[in-house]
Amino acid sequence: MKEKTITLPKLKKVRIRGYRKLQKLPGRILNATIKQVGYKYYVSVCVEEELEIPVMSEKRAIGIDVGVKNMVVTSNGEYYKNADFLKKYERRIKGYQQELSRRKKGSKNYNKTLKKIEELYRKLKNARKKYLEEVVSKILKGKEIILVERLKVKEMLSKENNPKSVRKSISNVSFQTILQTIEYKCKWSGKTFHQISTYYPSSQICSECGYKDATMKDYGKREYICPVCKTKIERDYNASRNILQEGLRELKIAA
Repeated sequence: MKEKTITLPKLKKVRIRGYRKLQKLPGRILNATIKQVGYKYYVSVCVEEELEIPVMSEKRAIGIDVGVKNMVVTSNGEYYKNADFLKKYERRIKGYQQELSRRKKGSKNYNKTLKKIEELYRKLKNARKKYLEEVVSKILKGKEIILVERLKVKEMLSKENNPKSVRKSISNVSFQTILQTIEYKCKWSGKTFHQISTYYPSSQICSECGYKDATMKDYGKREYICPVCKTKIERDYNASRNILQEGLRELKIAA
């Protein structure tokens, strides 16, 4: 890693970029996979490491609610906003796509414009991935049990279940990618990852007294006001606390 090279069969030593702070790869190297994205090449190296699996404790558990307004809200009261990278690149991509439609397919100018579009999409994808990785790493730090809600994204993206504006927001946020990132990082570091039922009404239940308010199905209601115990709590924070309690119950760990 210090020399910034990787030795591959037939190709021998190849210069690489990335992992500026990493001095060497941890563990025993098993294999390498090379992938082409547009006009760039990426290499993924699989290594084997020994991990200690910690004993589960409710004190080191956290509930996570994934949403459109805020990307992630935790049962600790932490809010992580959606970094809408799409808006930053959307206008430029649209302009190049219009330019591409005026070019003759296969011409030099056509290929140049196509390359610019591919580069913008690559930057957008990498920016999203980097932000998500940073957020998830912060959330998991010091935690051993990660509890989330199982989401049926395909159903959420159907016309019957949500209007176009909500579907676009869900698509931009990429719920599935968030959950997959949390899951793989948990497996990577030996943490417990548990998903509660899709149909558990986490947004409708008061996290203080357990009263259920069916009107909270409305996404427009951003504050939960309990008519029984008079608790006032932000919708997503309330849901994350319920996810924590339900997840611990399913795992049979006292909350």
